[in-house]
Amino acid sequence: MIKAHKIVLIILDSLILMLSMILAISIKNELDNTFITLPDIISKYYDLFLTLPLISIPIFSINNLYKYNLIVNTKKLYKTLFRCIVYSQLLLLVFLFVFKYTLILERIIIFSNYFISMLFFVVLKCIIIPTFLRTTTAKKLINRKILILGAGELSRTLLSNIKNDEYGYYEPIGYLDDYITKKKINNLPILGKINQLDNVEIDFDEILISINNISFDKLIKIINLCKKYNKPTHIHSQKYSIIKNIYQLEQFDYFHTFSIFNHHNKSIVIKRILDIFGSLILIIILSPVLIGVALLIKITSKGPIFYKTTVIGYNKKSFIWYKFTTMKDKNDDFLHRNEVLKMAKGKKSGEKIKDDPRITPIGKFLRKFSIDELPQLYNCLKGQMSLVGPRPVLPYEFDLMNDWQKEKFAVKSGLTGVWQIYGRNNVGFDDQFVLDLYYVSNQSLWMDLELIVKTIPIVLFGKTGV
Repeated sequence: MIKAHKIVLIILDSLILMLSMILAISIKNELDNTFITLPDIISKYYDLFLTLPLISIPIFSINNLYKYNLIVNTKKLYKTLFRCIVYSQLLLLVFLFVFKYTLILERIIIFSNYFISMLFFVVLKCIIIPTFLRTTTAKKLINRKILILGAGELSRTLLSNIKNDEYGYYEPIGYLDDYITKKKINNLPILGKINQLDNVEIDFDEILISINNISFDKLIKIINLCKKYNKPTHIHSQKYSIIKNIYQLEQFDYFHTFSIFNHHNKSIVIKRILDIFGSLILIIILSPVLIGVALLIKITSKGPIFYKTTVIGYNKKSFIWYKFTTMKDKNDDFLHRNEVLKMAKGKKSGEKIKDDPRITPIGKFLRKFSIDELPQLYNCLKGQMSLVGPRPVLPYEFDLMNDWQKEKFAVKSGLTGVWQIYGRNNVGFDDQFVLDLYYVSNQSLWMDLELIVKTIPIVLFGKTGV
């Protein structure tokens, strides 16, 4: 769904959450033969009603309840809705307990609230919204006109699925293709070559890039061309197959697409403010851990407590990067250089060196739980890095990168990011950059918050999100 629709859905969901709680409290009062008016309920628990959306809406959004492909997938929608309401109710119980809402903790209110909210949400999301969507798209009131880049077999199959969609939300208007000379394919016009995007006279709302036989470098150039139009752009290509394996993506029938929305520049100031406050708070909270690790390294190994090296980050500029020392003193980086070279040539996955003789026993533990990265909070505080973003690279890694891979430097490097959470050591060299570019193209404050939350179990349990 587009942004305006999402706002409407969030407002409706917030009203349902508040109404469900009001009815649950009313049922309790009725059973107790206690009369209390609606204004009295609202005035007594106004802070609770304001908090309910803040507890539940983020859970709904993380689980993609506002995405078109989930809205039209009824079977999956039921499962996701059930899971979201259970999670939100559990968080609500924590909130009620912490702030001592003894009345609301009554079992009858908890169970009534759960079943009433479930009933309302099922009616709204599984009946009303799909019916509304069918009606409005049939009358072409909210249809999205989509321009398809690439007219090969992949696009033709995709076009067939879009046309067979019972909702008809997307309306294809034509192709752009560099090689096909026909005027029409499947009754859809060829409007020119891809570099003639400026000359398309028909209005369109979104762009779909559907090309398989293409180099990464050329595909990135096409994506950058589309970014100029500030329209939602969806990419369906084998080059981005790693994305569909880890993310719940927008979907045209059975085809998953990697999408870009170009909205991260709007939040750059807020992101910087959050980086400063977030880094300061984490440094204060984790200060006992930081001091303890520093003492442990000093006691168990020779050399400095902190490892400092030059890395390349935002705008391809270099800076000094800090980590806790995890390797033996005066080790040679030849082994790592050789491994990076193998990865760049496609002879090795991104998995780290097993039984690396350079790493100390304490270092293995620190690396497994990413504790060695904590000193980079100082880099965040200085503005050289962000809490969330692509990882910086060493100079010799930078020298092995292609131009398309260097697109990752369009945003600040981060302590955590898509690759660290979903791929870490389990993906190939190119796929690491694909995951980084997914973040670059879709960065938002909400995405940052989601990635930070998903980093917590990785730090606690030493595993990726895959």
